[in-house]
Amino acid sequence: TAFVDAVLRPDRDAAAVVTFTGITRIDQPLTRERAALAATIEAVKVEHSIRDPECGDDDTIPPERKARCLTGVWDAIFLTVENVLAHTPASTRRAIVILTDGDDTSSVKRIYQAVEQAVQHNVAVYPIGIRDEDFEGGGGLRKEYLRNVAEGTGGRAFFPKNRRELDATFTQINQELRT
Repeated sequence: TAFVDAVLRPDRDAAAVVTFTGITRIDQPLTRERAALAATIEAVKVEHSIRDPECGDDDTIPPERKARCLTGVWDAIFLTVENVLAHTPASTRRAIVILTDGDDTSSVKRIYQAVEQAVQHNVAVYPIGIRDEDFEGGGGLRKEYLRNVAEGTGGRAFFPKNRRELDATFTQINQELRT
């Protein structure tokens, strides 16, 4: 919401909200409506944690339920380009701002395929690497992966440590998108 408030110009810019907890889902298609974007962002929540019984190794849990415990970062980038940004006018400045720890646990697509898809459609990716320090499990904050995606697409990776640095990150992204 802070990004939308700080960066989105309603008369000129559009944004979408895409979540990727297990399955990549377009929660809000491209819109200029700040209220719609804010409502969608507010509705995003972590439905499962690594401690949930259905996130374990139990083979009786259906795959579609277990998928909600995973994250497909590379699939999310690939599908956002393919299903959202590739359909915008070619003259449009296209960018993905993705908040993630970069610890991909379920993508079918590989990181290089996500980068190739973004480059093919002139999409810069701006990963914001965030991770709850108390979160147990996974591979941690994957800074190198996030830097590789950003550099490969003409974006830049950021790793804010607090809200003040996050706000500064949004300001920097805004400046880069406007030049």
